[in-house]
This record gives sequence, C-alpha cells and structure tokens, in this order.
Amino acid sequence: MCERDYGRIGEYIARLAIETLEDGSRKKDVEVHDWSRIEWFKKFTELLQKENFFFKHQVFPGEAHRVLIEEQQKLAVETFLLGTSGMLPEERAEYDMEVNLIRNNIDEGKTDLAQQEIMNLKGRAEMRSRENLKDRLSDDHWNTNQEALDESLKNYHFFVNEKLLDLQNRLARKQEMITCCEKTFSVAL
Repeated sequence: MCERDYGRIGEYIARLAIETLEDGSRKKDVEVHDWSRIEWFKKFTELLQKENFFFKHQVFPGEAHRVLIEEQQKLAVETFLLGTSGMLPEERAEYDMEVNLIRNNIDEGKTDLAQQEIMNLKGRAEMRSRENLKDRLSDDHWNTNQEALDESLKNYHFFVNEKLLDLQNRLARKQEMITCCEKTFSVAL
C-alpha cells in the first residue's frame, strides 16, 4: 500500500459486500456468509487489484488461521526491506554480501579491486528500472502500481547511493592512509 491508501481498506471491504449483494445471484442474508475464507480472499484481492493498491497476496493452503509465525515474519521483513531499501530479501542479502566484500577489500588494502567493485555496483544500480522491479515484485505475488514502483525505486536509489558514498569515502581514506604510509616509508629510507 502507499501512503494514500491508509485508512481506505475498510471502504473497499464494505464496497465488496455491497457489490456482491447487488448482483442478485443470492439472497442478501446469505450472500456474505456463503463464501469460504479463500473465496473472500480472492474477491477482496480482485477488488484491491481493480483499485490499484500495492499489496502482496498469498494463500497458504491447509493452514486455516494458523499461518506459521515464520511466514508472518518473512512478510514483515520483506515489507520492511522493500520500504527502506527498495529490495526484496534475497536481493538485499546479495547486495549486503557485495558491500561487505568491498569493505573487506578496502580494509585489506586492495584498493584497485575495491574501486572496480564499487563501479560495478554503481553500474547495476543505474540499470534498475521500473519494469524490472515490477517483474521481480510480480514474481513474488506483489500487486504493484505506478506510485509504489516509483517510491520503491526512490528508496532503492537513495539506499544504494548512500552505501556507495560510504564505500567511496572509506576507499578514499584508505588510499590516503596508504599514500601517507608510502611517503613516510620512503622518507625513513
């Protein structure tokens, strides 16, 4: 969901019940209660899609109301990472591993290698598009809209650029330290 959606879901639930009651295929008293939880979920999902909400939809067959806490936590983490970094968990884990590798190379004085890795990371970030983000989210059961994609891209670029700046500053400090040590060593000789 986007900021504009907060507080509006109740309206859509009410509209769903009214719309189905108006179709005349069932009695008013029975209409709402005849659907299974899955049927309600599907109808509600269709309505949210029609109204262009940003949300994730997934069914856990056989679980009834007992969806595992791990699945709930997974969704919370996924939502948090998407909102703060514009990345899904798998992508964020890969990104964090790359950043840590670059940091290690900087710490070990492998500055040329670290500089190349920073440029590669920057190049991949520049290739990020609304279309490939939409495909990635759709594959993971997210219903997207333009506003949500734009917000996720903005979060992604802000997050990545902040990390790139941190890596570049760290690299510059290390290069300065190496240069200083080389000068001190050559003066000492």
